[in-house]
Amino acid sequence: MSRVGSSRTRAVVLGLSSVMVGLSVGAVPAAQAAGVPQPIARPAHMGADRPVLGGSHGRRDHRVVSYITFTGRQVVDTGPVGSSTGDLTFTNGSFSLRRNGPAVGDFFVRIQVLVPDTGSGREQRDTLLNVTLPDGTLMARAIQNDPTAAPPDRDTDMVVLGGTGAYEGVRGVVSLHPVARGVYRLTWEFAAEGTSAGAHVESITVNRRHIAAFEQSFGDSPATYSVIGLEDELSGRGRAGRQGSATCGATSSVRSGIGRPIADTWVCQYRLKGGSILVASMRQTSAGVQPATHFVDAIVGGTGRYLGATGVDIVDELSGDRAVVEFRVTIPRRGKPAAASFDGWRERSTVSGVTLFDEAGVAVLTAQSVGEQFADSSLGESIGISPSVYIVFDSPSACRVVGEYVFKFPGGSIFATHAQTLSSGCADARTRTLVVTGGTGIYASARGTVTLDEAAVVEGAVRFSLRF
Repeated sequence: MSRVGSSRTRAVVLGLSSVMVGLSVGAVPAAQAAGVPQPIARPAHMGADRPVLGGSHGRRDHRVVSYITFTGRQVVDTGPVGSSTGDLTFTNGSFSLRRNGPAVGDFFVRIQVLVPDTGSGREQRDTLLNVTLPDGTLMARAIQNDPTAAPPDRDTDMVVLGGTGAYEGVRGVVSLHPVARGVYRLTWEFAAEGTSAGAHVESITVNRRHIAAFEQSFGDSPATYSVIGLEDELSGRGRAGRQGSATCGATSSVRSGIGRPIADTWVCQYRLKGGSILVASMRQTSAGVQPATHFVDAIVGGTGRYLGATGVDIVDELSGDRAVVEFRVTIPRRGKPAAASFDGWRERSTVSGVTLFDEAGVAVLTAQSVGEQFADSSLGESIGISPSVYIVFDSPSACRVVGEYVFKFPGGSIFATHAQTLSSGCADARTRTLVVTGGTGIYASARGTVTLDEAAVVEGAVRFSLRF
């Protein structure tokens, strides 16, 4: 599978091993000295303290044009040679406000194939964009239809999930437009600051039917990772004919042994009339228990008429390939959002993981599953689970970490995503800031950040900073 301008790695079955590690990434294997080209470098002026994307934190309903330029591209072929579900691509480069202008930041993208090329010359990919600027970070996501083994060649709208620093709690959409080989124009449209109090709530119900399903597993005992891709068609309830489409993807972590649970993180993009809705969820099934058929997922954003939307969707599975989905979409009204912060203390469980090596024995990717238990009485009996944390080794001393987290509380769940570049060593940073992308229950319209402070290997402080 040829990828122009990229570093391609073939993960071999012989090189699979299972590891039991803490949440920290840990030291890079000695064999990593061979490395992969394109070490991570940050622009010298990244320390600037002026806002980059147009004014103060509170100014939201405006557009900003920017450009990204590819400088590195690494591919990890997790399945058979060629396009297959689960294949990963990591792209990085510079971020500027003018074409051919000076870099004011950098970016990286994690891409995972959900629906492989079956003869059309295109793939459906779960694409997560992380931009690092002097005054914070921005994160966006979409399931895109892209050419096989090549960067995007069409205009695409991505959902802005949120950010950190000056961009904490932002919502909106970023439109990607190809300009030249390895150069894209990004137009950011931020939704106005709003509050869920008195917000407009819209209910939409559709029938969903799977028309294609794909699965790829990698790993060996005691842990196995699986990636699932689904293509669905949607029809309005009580109305004939196709009303839209959806693409879903899941990363499943299974630890061997009696009583071990199965944990899945899901992302779905529903393409409806007037726009699309992006949904995230986490599902955990205990061993020996019949899988559930009723789910409540978090709406983490949308495009078109659903720009800036939050809320939940309720899924009732009727059979193996059919389901009824009800969207309860919240469109916040203008106004100052309510804020809430609370702290806690957590204890981390043992992590299971799988490491992939290339033919030369160099570690190129680690997939981990993380469990956290919060015993603090102020938080109740709550847990945090991350079935999918990917660590890609970019050079002997640098790596990128991408993870999805779900914090479950008595009143609902909080969904968060973490994307970080570690350029001074692959030991996990002492403090990590996760971007809150949505929630369920009393957290259905939540946005903001979660800060994890590593006080020790197995415990540490956690702070939730939320807006509603």
